[in-house]
Amino acid sequence: MRVSHVVLLAGLAAASALACAQNKLIEGRGTARNTAGLNAAFAFHVTQEGTNAALGRIEVGWRVNDVQIGILCEHPRFLGITEHQGRAYGPARVKVTRGTTVKYIDGTVYFTAWDLRPPEGGTHRDRIRVRFIRDPWGSPEGDQFFEGEVMDGDVVVRQS
Repeated sequence: MRVSHVVLLAGLAAASALACAQNKLIEGRGTARNTAGLNAAFAFHVTQEGTNAALGRIEVGWRVNDVQIGILCEHPRFLGITEHQGRAYGPARVKVTRGTTVKYIDGTVYFTAWDLRPPEGGTHRDRIRVRFIRDPWGSPEGDQFFEGEVMDGDVVVRQS
């Protein structure tokens, strides 16, 4: 086989791989409630076109007694979609506010969104889960977790 044929076949293989690459999107905004009755406000928009890196932003915040917790991820590293479930993760910072004391903790956020409510309505509710881990090999101090049903707003998980 000549070099020109090898180059042509390699080019066709690359074009075929790009044609099969899928565009992914998870987005949502609203409030969710967990089983303990705590409410979290959320806003996220993460996309990935073909084999490019994921782009977007994830924000989730809630209050536990007198402590306000806010998680921000501005550079997601991964976006995966399986049917109605979208998962993203990336470096994040949690802001913990108690009165006038503010503490920032760097770590990684793992975010999952479920698009379960059919467009025509129904009884199923969308869901979100956010897990912030400061140090996967060390103390869980500073780790945060919230999972709940979307009470107000919407979640969209799409792959095309």
